Amino acid sequence: MLNDKLNLIEVEALADLINSETQQEKDLSIKMLTGYYKNIYVKLKKDLINCLARSEAYIDFEEEENDVKSNLYSDVGNDIKRIIEQLKGYIIQYEVLKNKSNESLNMSIVVCN
Repeated sequence: MLNDKLNLIEVEALADLINSETQQEKDLSIKMLTGYYKNIYVKLKKDLINCLARSEAYIDFEEEENDVKSNLYSDVGNDIKRIIEQLKGYIIQYEVLKNKSNESLNMSIVVCN
C-alpha cells in the first residue's frame, strides 16, 4: 500500500478474497493481500542480484589465486543451490494448492450432479 492506495496486485487479491469459495482460496488471497508473495519475490531477486555481483567479481579477479576467490566461488554455488531448493519448495506448495483447488472443484461438480 502506497499513499493509502492499493496496487494492482492488492486490488486483485481483494477481489479474489471477496469471490473466494474455499478456505484455500481465502488463505491464498490473504497471503497475496498482505504481501507474503511479494516479500518472497523481493528476497529472491535480492539474493540473485547478490549472486550475480559476486560472480562478476570472481570473473574480474580471475587472474588472482587466493582463498577469498575460492571461498567466493564456493559461496555463490551454495547460494544458488539454496535458491533452487527454495524455488522447488514454492513450486511444490503451488502444486499442492492447485490440487486442493481442483479437488474442491471436482467435489463441487459431483455434489451438483
